[in-house]
Amino acid sequence: MNDILRELEETLAMQENYFDNLIELGLFLESSGQYEKAINVYKQGLEKADQAKAALSGTMLGLL
Repeated sequence: MNDILRELEETLAMQENYFDNLIELGLFLESSGQYEKAINVYKQGLEKADQAKAALSGTMLGLL
């Protein structure tokens, strides 16, 4: 069980900057004139954020 916990914590730490990196990628694409790709990156980020929000909200409600 401790191995699973450690692995999950390590995975979370690696993904901690996901949205910061996503924004940085989008800005880079914008600055290089690749506007459609930038929009797709931003859309992907919004979809992931919505999915995370729904999953976390549901999990938190289960605790109440």
